[in-house]
Amino acid sequence: MEQITTICYGKKDTWQSREEAQAFFLKAMAGSEGSEQERCATIYTQLCLGMTECRDEVD
Repeated sequence: MEQITTICYGKKDTWQSREEAQAFFLKAMAGSEGSEQERCATIYTQLCLGMTECRDEVD
């Protein structure tokens, strides 16, 4: 099983499934606005693109 790592606001989380991480960030995106929503959307998009390490800021 593939392990997914997300880094949001400097906090690193590890997920056992991509679907679990996507569900979390989709819900977070729906319940937020402004820059917080943008951060969640960035990670959600990266998850949808198949990335295994997703960050809320693009280098």
